Amino acid sequence: MLLSTSLKANRGAVYLNQFTNISDNNINIDHFLDEVRAQVGQFNNANFFSTIPNNGQDSALSVLFWIKPSNIHLHPGTVFGEDSLFNFRYLSNRELQFNHFLKKDINTKAVLCNNQWQHIAFTLNAQGLLNVFYDGECILTDTIESKWHKTPRKNYTLGSDRYNLNAEGYIDDLSIYHQALSKQKVKLLYQQSKITPPLSHDIKAYLPLNKNVKSKVKVNSANVIGSHIHFTTDKNKGQVASFGNDSAFIELVGFNYDHQLTIAAWVNPHDNKWMMPLAGNKDFSFRFTTINKELWFSVPMLFTVKSDRLWKENKNDWVHLAISVKYNHQVEFYVNGELSGSQEILGKTGESKSLSIGSSMWGQSFNGSMSEFAIWSRALDSNEIKNVYNGQLATLKFNKGIPLWLIVTIVGIILILIISILFFGKNKKETKHQPKLILKQNSIQLTGIFRAFNHEGEDITQLFSPTLIRLLALIVLFPILKNRNITSSEISDFLWENDSASQQKNNRSTNVHRLRKIFENFKGVELVYLNKEWFIKTESTFQIDVVTINQLFKNNKHKPLPTSISLCKQVRVDTFDQLIHLYEEKHITYLNQLCVHLYKEKKYTLVIDVSKLWIELAPLNEMAIKYLVGASLKNNQKQEAVNYLAHFASTYKKMLNEEFSLTIEDCAKL
Repeated sequence: MLLSTSLKANRGAVYLNQFTNISDNNINIDHFLDEVRAQVGQFNNANFFSTIPNNGQDSALSVLFWIKPSNIHLHPGTVFGEDSLFNFRYLSNRELQFNHFLKKDINTKAVLCNNQWQHIAFTLNAQGLLNVFYDGECILTDTIESKWHKTPRKNYTLGSDRYNLNAEGYIDDLSIYHQALSKQKVKLLYQQSKITPPLSHDIKAYLPLNKNVKSKVKVNSANVIGSHIHFTTDKNKGQVASFGNDSAFIELVGFNYDHQLTIAAWVNPHDNKWMMPLAGNKDFSFRFTTINKELWFSVPMLFTVKSDRLWKENKNDWVHLAISVKYNHQVEFYVNGELSGSQEILGKTGESKSLSIGSSMWGQSFNGSMSEFAIWSRALDSNEIKNVYNGQLATLKFNKGIPLWLIVTIVGIILILIISILFFGKNKKETKHQPKLILKQNSIQLTGIFRAFNHEGEDITQLFSPTLIRLLALIVLFPILKNRNITSSEISDFLWENDSASQQKNNRSTNVHRLRKIFENFKGVELVYLNKEWFIKTESTFQIDVVTINQLFKNNKHKPLPTSISLCKQVRVDTFDQLIHLYEEKHITYLNQLCVHLYKEKKYTLVIDVSKLWIELAPLNEMAIKYLVGASLKNNQKQEAVNYLAHFASTYKKMLNEEFSLTIEDCAKL
């Protein structure tokens, strides 16, 4: 059974999988590099059914995971189960279902959102008490028969069931406990495994409203239309938008959100109308009262929820208002960056492709000034809202839609200036953009995500089975790590250790034949057996990235740098542990020395790139993060330095359950 590096908070778990590598051959699940949660598991449509050994006759059970479902409206999918006992699945109506096989279906209310990370969990005790959780909160309590655990037990299943209800999307941080966790423990584990994305993630529009009504975010075909909007100078906020009459509004058209959203803006009401709209459409309305100082969120014909009294009766004061809405679950109200209460809701928020700012479906209009309006298709948490209130949106880099001809002209002028400075300057300075090692034609990539391109540049990755990738890796890595070629018996020991001698020989012969057949798609490569050893003979036209990287490092060259240095997931199996350790130690030693040398040479941009590769191999290495943060500070990339250190500290605490002691000042002392 796979046991990943456990957190102290997760003690008692019988199975943990953070999908950072594959070391359990029973888990038939792909890996995917997600922009929020980094490397995660991806449900494999081609061959879904996976099993997780269940070695105990447990009488209690808790299962927790993060899921990002895709195409949820098209079909249901079973995420986790135990054949002939239960299935835990999502339904196309966005409900979660616990199916006690042939006995009882227990459905939650509809809470799921499409293409968003959500934390799901259930606990089941020996008496049959079932609790189901969504984002750390218990949303359902029910019971199944108390003798459920006396059924003959089988392995757990992941991603499908006997009815082929295949899950679609992504999964991360799967944990299984043979105990019924308390509600407090489930919430704690949700909080500890939560990863906050950047503010730019899933933002649909950001209107500074300091000169015009244009959005700084270019998402799909979103357009902004303004009517009767004027711009005035405010003593506190500079240029702001003025909504001066009942015909003033801004219309956003052409973006999508999936029943889950966040809206935020600075407002300064100019009169004491009872109700003023901030934003809405035919599906929902976000309004506030200027007299009672309340925030209202309404879905016509379904519900209206109100906040408590929120801010003081100071006339002509700017106030930052925000609202975070989760589908059929809850609404959170924020004033000046502070959470000011939440309300449970029963009903969806709609999915209209337009949004009116400053008007409502009831004919109400906003009268006053507005600045920094933003909308997301996800529910931001309290820390993110605090960052928006503190002005971090203004520091983000968005696609501003500069004409291509202007970009080309500016870049050309800058390049000419840089070349002139480099040519005529007395001191050599490093360039900002280092070349990257990218192999596309007649090449194989064994790092990062496995890829293979034939001599015409066509992607033929699908021709390689996991076994063929491991066979190739063994033959390639042995000369690099052990300074000799690999023998037939060693190949068999790595790949078919538990098979008989005749089975090993047959497997080896079959896979060698397949590998040679695939090599016909390339030019300048040949699989050779000589003196009872295997090796790959290549010409300069053919490249394997680990060989190229090794040659660069062997010759003390770092240009071009690889984009990734970690071996692909197919190679990361238990029998390869010793080989992977040798590979990583070899490269960590070189990267450490390279960072020391480049830092002394003041080539800080290169230090940043190299230290990132170092951290990829050693995620908790303190010297690696010191070089990354220190070089970023030297390059005057202060915000990046803070972000690097915060992400490292979060990972450190998550893995070791200890606070990371180094500060940004410590890193600056390198």
